[in-house]
Amino acid sequence: MSSIVEVCLAGESVILDADRALIWQRRVLVADVHLDKASSFQRAGMAVPLGDEQRDLDRLAALAARHDAAEIIVLGDLVHAPPRPGSTTERVLLNWADAHRDLRLSVVLGNHDRDARERLAHWPLSWLDDDVTLGPFRLRHAPAPCPDPALFEIAGHLHPVVRLRDGNRDTARLSVFWQRPGGLVLPAFGSFTGGHPVAPAPGDRLHAVHGGSILSLPPRAA
Repeated sequence: MSSIVEVCLAGESVILDADRALIWQRRVLVADVHLDKASSFQRAGMAVPLGDEQRDLDRLAALAARHDAAEIIVLGDLVHAPPRPGSTTERVLLNWADAHRDLRLSVVLGNHDRDARERLAHWPLSWLDDDVTLGPFRLRHAPAPCPDPALFEIAGHLHPVVRLRDGNRDTARLSVFWQRPGGLVLPAFGSFTGGHPVAPAPGDRLHAVHGGSILSLPPRAA
C-alpha cells in the first residue's frame, strides 16, 4: 500500500492521496470539510470537543505543499453551518487564509453552506455554483441524478465508507474514493464527519483509506 495512488480519469492522470484528497494539475480537491460542526453541536447543548477546524485547515495546507498545488477546491460543505461573526471558527479560517495568501481557495456551494455566499461574503475565498466545468471534469457537491455523459463527474456529499471483513468476526470501516463509470465520489475530508456505506455496482472501484495508505480494492464482479 502507498499514501498515493495514480489513476486515469477522463484521459487525465490524477492522484488520490490518503489524506482524502484528489490532486490534478496543481489543484487539491476535497469534499465535506464541515468547519464549525462541533460548535453547532455545542450550541445545540451537546458536549463535544472543539479543535478540528485548525487541524483540518492545516491538513489542507500540508496537502498543497506536498503536491506543489496553487489552488484548493472544496466540493461543497466547507462549513457545517455559517459561523457567527467573530466566532472561533471564523478567526481560525481568516488567520489561516492570511498565513497562506499564495493559495487560492474555491468552494462549490453544498447543502450545508448554501447561504454562505451572502453570509460569508467577506471571507477571502471564491464561492462557486454547484456545477462547475473544469477541463474534462464536472465538479458538483452531490452526484447528479442524470450525469452528463460528455463530462466526468467529481463530487462529494455521500461520505462513502466500506466495511471490510476478514472472514471471521472482525471488520474494518474505512472511508473510500468511490470510482464509477463516468464519475468519482470523494470521501469526506473533515475530521468530525460521519460516513455512509456504499453499494458498489459491478465494475465500480473502491480505493479505501487505511491510516496513511490507500488500498485499491478489486472491481466488483458482475
